[in-house]
Amino acid sequence: MISKMREKRFFAGMTLADLWLKTKINQGKLSQLERGIFIPTQKEKEAIARALKSSVKEIFPE
Repeated sequence: MISKMREKRFFAGMTLADLWLKTKINQGKLSQLERGIFIPTQKEKEAIARALKSSVKEIFPE
């Protein structure tokens, strides 16, 4: 199953490097987030949502 984060990034035409430039979150950590290996902090969730022009709830439904 493709993560919502990866799906949003793909449709935005962004690479992990592009997302890193916008969030300053390490590319390895971003990759782990997409694969569900790493749990992001609230601050990281907010940075990713902003970069992907989305809401935290949409990308990280809980």
